Parts: sequence; structure tokens; C-alpha cells
Amino acid sequence: MAPTNSLNIPEITSKVASYLEGKDLASCVSVSKGWHDVFLPHRWRVIRVGLMKENGFPVHIGPDRDHIYHHRHLIQDLSLIGETAWLHNCQYPNLRRLMLDAFDTMTVSKQNPMDCINGALFFVDLELKGVDVLPGFWETLSGHSHIRNLALSNALINTADTPGFWKTCMRLESLRIHDLYLEDGILPGNMTFERMRKLDMNGIDLTYDEYQRDLILQSPRLKSLAWKINSMLGFDEPARNSQWPPIRKLDLECCTEDMSWAFILNRVRNAPGNIDDLRLFGCELGTEASRALSTHFSTLVRVDLGGYWISSCTPLDLLCYCPRLEVLKAQDVTTKDITERGPWVCQQLRELRICLRFHSSDQGLQQLVFERISTLVQLEKLTAAHPYTSSHYDGLEFRLDCGLGQLATLQQLSDITFGGRRMGKAFPQLGMEEVAWMVDNWKKLKRVEGPLNGDKEVKARLVNVFESHGINVQ
Repeated sequence: MAPTNSLNIPEITSKVASYLEGKDLASCVSVSKGWHDVFLPHRWRVIRVGLMKENGFPVHIGPDRDHIYHHRHLIQDLSLIGETAWLHNCQYPNLRRLMLDAFDTMTVSKQNPMDCINGALFFVDLELKGVDVLPGFWETLSGHSHIRNLALSNALINTADTPGFWKTCMRLESLRIHDLYLEDGILPGNMTFERMRKLDMNGIDLTYDEYQRDLILQSPRLKSLAWKINSMLGFDEPARNSQWPPIRKLDLECCTEDMSWAFILNRVRNAPGNIDDLRLFGCELGTEASRALSTHFSTLVRVDLGGYWISSCTPLDLLCYCPRLEVLKAQDVTTKDITERGPWVCQQLRELRICLRFHSSDQGLQQLVFERISTLVQLEKLTAAHPYTSSHYDGLEFRLDCGLGQLATLQQLSDITFGGRRMGKAFPQLGMEEVAWMVDNWKKLKRVEGPLNGDKEVKARLVNVFESHGINVQ
């Protein structure tokens, strides 16, 4: 019996198709009739039509109207960019996601996305970018039984359409609103968003956008909150005493005072369960906010301290007191703070991004830092880059004479970034000994980024050693 070509088995070719896109899928469709039948649904599953910019000029993208009309029953994810009203009168029975992008709001007329959604029984995801919809659209959409995800940006909702918008929100599990203006911004107090699990809001000032505050407080099962605000003035006394939902993932960008950080972290703590995924960006974490953050130490798994004004005590507290921590992204940590802290307890850490800063007189402490890092035996990705040019501070040198050999315990390490600039010159200056040590001791290493050596010939030899072992150098 002749062996069967596995690529002629529909189940296998369908699996292969799920990893392809664009021209690759188009080529597969034309191979044979069997492949045509398997690959064609994947070829038409995701379609982008309209305009995009190339070299600053708008160009048309996507298939023409006739082909779209012929294959509309296969389309599940449709993006219409610019003036594409000529496609709105088509019905897409298997559509699950629709994105409308006005592209140029000065020339696009009012649109009615319901023309595309009608007849799509399992439609769940709508995104509108700068789109001006027809009156009554939100009331109609609120009657769609399967809508679950909505993203709005650069949008205006007038007073007459506001009730329909809030009724639509009552059906949602996920809502993202950036630059949204409601003529009637008051959220009715008798509404509860029982299905809402994820909120992403880019606000300006709660004095004017108090509906954002009410969306949070009236979503009792909210799990994920991303929120950018400039003021907490909208939190009057009743709002401050309200029960917050059980948020587990908090992404907070807050250009305001320390007490505001503390208030939010404390209110989330009062909800059932503490935060395990946290990103903070903005002003410095002061005493009150740091104390509030410490109440979440036992549950934190992922932390991103993206702000530039967070003291080095905060990331070191996380390393010393968060046993469940798996990801930490932080900024500067100074020599003094390293020496004053105890051992790192986060033995499950898989990714560490930290900028270690040493005073020029404290280079002997490099050994201590390597010793601390060596205890993170589950570490897969390490970033210890020093992006600043400074005559007062140096970064961690990944050299054997500075203690690099202690990191032989990092058997899971696959990605490492190091280096910076000192007095205008890149460092460290690695030699063949360091590179050979890395290759011999870090068997899973796949990527290295950083200045290897200022001598071009030496650097070329070091790169050759890495690449000969399948390690990408950037």
C-alpha cells in the first residue's frame, strides 16, 4: 500500500492553514482542488479592505467588491478602512468581528454598521475608529443577543443615543473607550453591568468624565481594568465608600498625587481577592502608595513599573517579599538599596527587567548582585540594560572577573539584554572567554542583545560564535 501524503489529509492541511496568511494562503489555494477546498475558507476568514498609508500616501488594499460579495459567507473578521460604504449593503452571515476605521473623518459620511451585522447570528466583536454612526444605531445594536466586545475611539454619542449606548454596554464582557465624548455623560444609577469583565478607558479628568468611575463601580464582576486619568476629583465621599469589583489585573496610568495611587490600591484590596497582575505608570510612588502596594505582595504574579519616578526601594521590595512573582519590569535600582535589602524570595521569577546602577566606588558589589540573580533559577528572560550616560553611575558588567560565573545556575535562560553607555562609550567590553562561557553554560540561550565589544573585528568574532550555536545577536 502506497504511503499517504500527510498534506492530502484535510485535517492536517487545515491545521497548516491556520498558521498562514496573505500571499501564502493565496498560493496554497491554487495548488489543487483538494487544497482549494481546504485553504479557501482560511484565505477569506480575515479581510482588510479600504485605505492605508504607504510612504505617507493613501493606497487601496484588499480584494474588489465582486470577490468580496462572492465569498462573503466565508468572512469572519472584516476591517473596512476609509470610505467603504459600497460594502455596507452586503450581509456577512458568519461575521464575528467588524472594524470600521474612518481613516479621514473630514470626508467620511455617517455609517450604519448594522448593515454588515444583520444576519450574523454569532457576531461578538465591534470596533469603531472615528466613525459617525446613524441615529438609532446603539438602540438597534443593544438588541443583538451575541455582542460581547466593543472598542470606541474618537467618537461622539449624542444625548438621544446615550440610553441605547448604555443598554449595549449591559451586554458586553469587554469595553475599550479612548477619546469618547458623551453629550449626556451621566450613567443611570440603576444600571448594572453584570457581564463586564474587562474595561480599558483613556480618560482626562473625572470632574468631567464621571461615567468612567460609575462604570467601574457598577460592574460587580470586573476582573481587568486599564485606566488613564489625570484627576481623582470625581471621587466624592459616596464614591470613595462604594464597594469596588474584584479586580485582578490593574493597568493604571495616573498623573496625580501619591494619595490617589494609595486610594485605588486600597479600594481594590477591599474587594474579594487581591491584584495579581499590576502595571503602574506616572508619578512617584510615595509612602502611602507603597504601603498600599505592600498589601498585595502575597498575590502579585506580574508587575510592570513603567514610570521613571519610582524609587528603587519599590522593585527591591517586590523581589524580597513577593513569593509568587513571575514577571517584574522596573527601572533604576541603586547600590545602596541593594545592600540594605535581604535575599530575594521570588523563586518563580521567569522574566526580570531592571536597571542596576552602581556608583563608581562600589564596583565590588557586582559580585553581590550576580549572587542575588543566581538564585532565580527559573529565569528565562533577563534585561539589565543601562540606557543612560552618566559620570556618576555604572551598570552591571557581564564579565567573568565581575562575577558572571555565578549565573551558571540559570539553566532556563533563553533571552538576555545587557549593557549601556559610560562616558559616551558602550559597555561592557566582552571577550571570547565570556562568550564561550555563555554558550557552554546557557544551553537554552536563543537571543543576546547588547554591546559586545567596541573593536569591530573582535565583535565580529564574538557574533560568529553566538550564531554558530543558533543564538541571534542584536
